[in-house]
Amino acid sequence: MKLSYLFQTHYGFLDFTTGRDTGFFAGYRGCKCLAAFYRTHMFDKCVKCGTGGLKCQHDYASLKSGYWWQWRNTTYKDRYKEFITNLMSTLPALGVDDVKFPHPIPTPYKCPREESCKGDLDSPCEHGYEGPLCAVCSKGHYKQLQTCKRCPSKKKILGQLSIVVAILLIILLGLAWSVIKRKVKKEEGLLWACFY
Repeated sequence: MKLSYLFQTHYGFLDFTTGRDTGFFAGYRGCKCLAAFYRTHMFDKCVKCGTGGLKCQHDYASLKSGYWWQWRNTTYKDRYKEFITNLMSTLPALGVDDVKFPHPIPTPYKCPREESCKGDLDSPCEHGYEGPLCAVCSKGHYKQLQTCKRCPSKKKILGQLSIVVAILLIILLGLAWSVIKRKVKKEEGLLWACFY
């Protein structure tokens, strides 16, 4: 007995085996993908997004915020962007190379600090972060407890050092004054002892 994965709606069927909604006019492409599915060929089946870092919408996959990926090369990335543009077009190009993305989509990796990874197709990092998994601090930043902070300016460092030096001088002057005061009292005591 074969189980049916078709669910009838008012307009057509939702096919869970291929991830497509057959109830709408598809135009110059295959039926639209269901939510959480994407495609790499305009007329082929849709692929389930999975539970990883992929964000599937409008029949294509991009990267969720908090995840990072690296394309094998810029040619693959540019080719995927062209495929998406063609997929979203009302009158898409239908050449053999226009209807499919022939390469694998990069594997998404969860970032150690989710706020540093913006997601999307290019996988950009937040300001102050760079490198794999957006885990490296950019120039002019330093790492403090997994967070990249902007380095203080030279004026601010000089101001803080001046305050520390001033406090140390005050403490040293206070100690010197108390030592001198004790010495003077001791000498006064000896002077009075000579008269009595």
